[in-house]
Amino acid sequence: MKKSVKKPKLVRKVNKNIPIGVIILSVLGYILFTIILVLGVVSLVVALKYIISPGPIPLPPNFPPQFINLFTNYFVQLFIVIGFVFIIIGIIGISVSRGLWKGRNWARILILVLTVLSTISNLIALFTGKFSSIISLAINGIIIWYLLASKEVQKYFGELKK
Repeated sequence: MKKSVKKPKLVRKVNKNIPIGVIILSVLGYILFTIILVLGVVSLVVALKYIISPGPIPLPPNFPPQFINLFTNYFVQLFIVIGFVFIIIGIIGISVSRGLWKGRNWARILILVLTVLSTISNLIALFTGKFSSIISLAINGIIIWYLLASKEVQKYFGELKK
């Protein structure tokens, strides 16, 4: 006689109560930080290409020949640094986007802190004459208001009892 063995179901619980604004912020974060991650990898590949097989870097015709090697070395080092920084930013950003999606309050707080810092930066830019920062200020204001004032968002992140 065979014993029937129950196989575990690989069904993931999907939270259908994710606020639409959180979905939008999370998806935009996934897209943006995936692009940044890819750019970091591309930067490292370009630097690696010049390390493995050094070749001419397109320079202006009147560029002093005695500085070509020096410029090429700085170019490679710069691309390595940019590559690693972009990869780190991409990984952190994707993690925060996932945290938003999963309803982690630390992700909401981090987004709020970064948005407030961006707002301060945009205010400084506005006072120095960069009037296009008004658009960023409006978007930042909407994000801050949404993440702080929306009862739906507060419930989702566990700030209010359901």
